[in-house]
Amino acid sequence: MRYLLLLLTALSAHAIIDETELNTSWKLLYFDDFEDGTFGNYSDGGTDCGLVTNASYVYSGTRSLKIQDNTASSFTQFTSNMNLADKHYHKLRIHFKYYVRSFTGTQHFNLQYSSDGGVNWVVVKSFDLNDFTNGSFTDAEVILIDSSYTFSDLSRIRFECEGGNDDDKVYLDDISIHVSQFNTIIGNLAGQNNTTGRYNTFIGKNSGHRNTTGYYNTFLGLNSGLNNTTGYHNTFLGLSAGVSNSNGYENTFVGRGAGENNTTGFRNTFIGRSAGDRNTSADYNTFIGFSAGFSNTTGTNNTYLGSNAGRDNQTSNANVFIGYAAGERSKQNHNTYIGKQSGYLNVNGKENTFVGSQSGQNSTEGDYNVFMGVNAGYDNQGNLNTFIGRAAGRFNAEGTGNSFIGHTSGWKNTIGSQNTYLGVSAGYHNLTGSNNVFIGFNVGANETGSNKLYIDNNATATPLIYGEFDNNKLQINGELRVTNGIRTNEVNVQLQSAWPDYVFADDYQLPTIAEMANHIKEHKHLPGVPSAADIAKDGLDMAKVMSAQMEKIEELSLYIIELKKENNTLKDKLDHSIENNQKQIQSILQKLEGK
Repeated sequence: MRYLLLLLTALSAHAIIDETELNTSWKLLYFDDFEDGTFGNYSDGGTDCGLVTNASYVYSGTRSLKIQDNTASSFTQFTSNMNLADKHYHKLRIHFKYYVRSFTGTQHFNLQYSSDGGVNWVVVKSFDLNDFTNGSFTDAEVILIDSSYTFSDLSRIRFECEGGNDDDKVYLDDISIHVSQFNTIIGNLAGQNNTTGRYNTFIGKNSGHRNTTGYYNTFLGLNSGLNNTTGYHNTFLGLSAGVSNSNGYENTFVGRGAGENNTTGFRNTFIGRSAGDRNTSADYNTFIGFSAGFSNTTGTNNTYLGSNAGRDNQTSNANVFIGYAAGERSKQNHNTYIGKQSGYLNVNGKENTFVGSQSGQNSTEGDYNVFMGVNAGYDNQGNLNTFIGRAAGRFNAEGTGNSFIGHTSGWKNTIGSQNTYLGVSAGYHNLTGSNNVFIGFNVGANETGSNKLYIDNNATATPLIYGEFDNNKLQINGELRVTNGIRTNEVNVQLQSAWPDYVFADDYQLPTIAEMANHIKEHKHLPGVPSAADIAKDGLDMAKVMSAQMEKIEELSLYIIELKKENNTLKDKLDHSIENNQKQIQSILQKLEGK
């Protein structure tokens, strides 16, 4: 009996890599065709084991290996042990070509396996006349699975001939040993350097070429994941996708050149041609779309969705750009741009929120702004602005601290600041005014000044409520009704009619006291003054009431003056009467004294 034994550890000088066999899920460890005139990785078992050069028994080249007979008298030397344990192999494949001569009956040869360094052997496969035909080459493949065989660091295989005499021969050629680590590897040079990496799928030339210990990776496409060594849980799909990744992990790159410069960045998702192309070490980014996040190198926690979205950003963080070219030129942090070309030119602005197609498109700087609506804040360069509505604040340049809410509200504002416009086209034509408050449809549309208050529902110059903040002035251009009372330190009432100084005119017909008495007796209120019923029905017109009251006061003044005149006349008469009486009394007294 003659044996041929092989140990699989590191590749020996006799191991030749056949690239065509790498285009499978197997990793080639050893290949022996005996063309160098030695046994290669196999031992010479003695006289019943040797090399032959007869072309009839050689499958390829000029040499093959022969075992014959069934004697055990010759010494058989095993090769070194092969380690199948530490590298997480789960399959071992032995592939070879063999030629059998003169076998009859039950004669056969065996492929055997040992997990203890050759102390004990088990037959893996016995080849008999049911497997081959004498006088011709047969292709054989035997696969061992770790669930059926113990893969250890003392693993060996050997060939054993069970013939009857020296004429019973087996010629072996092109013996290859492959292993599998639950990897699927398809493509020239794909996964060539894999050592202990497992559960990987590498498809395409050079796909996963330098992977050594990386695991659970899926690389599909020419050069995809080519430089990955230890990175794990990555998915790279597309030509050169993730080509530079070395130990970055949990990345998903889909598209030609997606994430192709990433080396150590992790937990990134780049989908689209050249998406995240320049990313090197940044992590937690999501770039979806052609060239989305193309220039990002170290910026983290960014989300870009749309062709060219965030394309020029390099190092900034925590941005969200959604839409074609949204935030394409942005280089600052904490911006949110949603809509086609939203925030397109905003290079230096930070902590902005733009929502709507072309919102803030030409804004190159400006911080802490909120724009919502198509073209809202289109030209803005200012800070702390809130523009909501289509084209709200459309031409704002350096204005700061404005709040424009409504379609085209604050449309022409350029440098005005601290304005509040609420309503469609509110403050439409105001270019430079500041500190205005316009509320209502088209309100203040033609006002160009500052410090104004307009509340109405149209572009009138005399709004229902008008104010001047710099003059502390508030004007109501209409009827004002208050149900729960008014408390104030000062009231100024403007009259619509003449003040009752007419009472003092020479031709004024002052009612007599009798006439007034008759009116009061009949109507129960003063003439010209509304009754309680009238006030309950129509309310109190302060101007009319004050005018009526003043009329009565002035009439009373006339009555008092008239009474004063009458009193003076009566007093004069009384004084004259008293004087006469005193004279008469004096005369009487004198007469009495003369007697």
